[in-house]
Amino acid sequence: MLESNPDWNTVEDIDEDLLTAVLQHHVVNGNLRSEDITDESTATTLEGDDITFSLSFGDVTITDGSGNMDIVLAVANFQASNGVLHLITKVMIPDTTN
Repeated sequence: MLESNPDWNTVEDIDEDLLTAVLQHHVVNGNLRSEDITDESTATTLEGDDITFSLSFGDVTITDGSGNMDIVLAVANFQASNGVLHLITKVMIPDTTN
């Protein structure tokens, strides 16, 4: 999943392990297309946390591993050679307590 409004201007000062976890929290295995998403469905990220999808009035929102619930799937289903890309409105943050 690609974030449309980066919160970070630079990654130089970010801990490498945290950066790796955040990037892996944006990847799920397989070809997850928007039409495959149902209300309260989950997907496990490469980082290991589950993300949860919610459907409301045609919008898909995502709850990340840290419990942030205001992430919107803005543009869906960019087919790439190695999977499907989706544009989201915020950086998803993994659960940093585990």
